[in-house]
Amino acid sequence: MITDELQQVRNTATRVVSNTQKFDHDLSTLLHDKLHLLDVPEKTTFKLNLMTYRCLHGQAPRYLADYITLAIEVTS
Repeated sequence: MITDELQQVRNTATRVVSNTQKFDHDLSTLLHDKLHLLDVPEKTTFKLNLMTYRCLHGQAPRYLADYITLAIEVTS
């Protein structure tokens, strides 16, 4: 899955920056607690929710906001 590959790249970059070894067990602690990073699937969900919020509140570009419709406005 593409998110797994992205997570591996992020983990490798974190190891390079933090000068830790591949099998150090504190990598997830370092990612979450010290660098305040979300895992790739969590970050994707967060970004999607943030963009939806911005579209609904007039803070996003018009070309994106045009694709968002409140469920209450949809008629059956």
